[in-house]
Amino acid sequence: MKNVSIFVLTVALIAHTAWCVHAATAADNGGKAAEAPAGAAQPATSPVELWPDPAKVTFEKFESPEGKFSVSVPVGWDRIKSYPYKTDDTVSGIMLEGPENMEGAPMNIAALYYAGTGKIKGADEYINKVLANPTRYDVKKPIQFSEVEVAGKKGKAFTFTKFHVVILPFDGPPMEGGVMYDMGGPSKRVTMIVRYVVIPVPPGFYSFSYEAPEDMYKDFTGVFDTVVKSFVCQEK
Repeated sequence: MKNVSIFVLTVALIAHTAWCVHAATAADNGGKAAEAPAGAAQPATSPVELWPDPAKVTFEKFESPEGKFSVSVPVGWDRIKSYPYKTDDTVSGIMLEGPENMEGAPMNIAALYYAGTGKIKGADEYINKVLANPTRYDVKKPIQFSEVEVAGKKGKAFTFTKFHVVILPFDGPPMEGGVMYDMGGPSKRVTMIVRYVVIPVPPGFYSFSYEAPEDMYKDFTGVFDTVVKSFVCQEK
């Protein structure tokens, strides 16, 4: 009887050792590790936030002495130093780049003042320049303008679609020294929705813009609305 007990215990130890070796081997080979016995403790996993939450956006006050205005802008977004059409006019204000969607296309929000002292002669010419964007999808579609009022000043709002080019990761071929290469990596177009609010203050104008990937546009529209509604013009 004693010998039988020893034999049973030995078989159990061999079986347990074999299961452990099988599980470790499967994990090392990139396969699915064997399931742990029922009741065994499972490793804790923390949730990963794959999509930014617009409800978590906080704001801070931005003041533009040159543009004579202040506005609330999202905290933590990256500052963009190069303003649209800055070679055509004196531009001041702020432009920010926000979260990206799953395809790598970022949104941006801007609150800018154009002095009207350069090549752009007023708000209407500026709007024409914006709508002449070569990346627009809906070039042949008539733009619907709506009248708006911001801080007691009347202006125009309009929306259109465009594409943003995202460069995809790739491994380039080996390169030889002393040889010039003209290479372009793989890319894809991401559909973006763009909204503008333009307020004339002759000879210049204010421009508020919001550009976001199509799948994020509605979620963050409230952030743009907060920026526009917080606008305070310091001009008398």
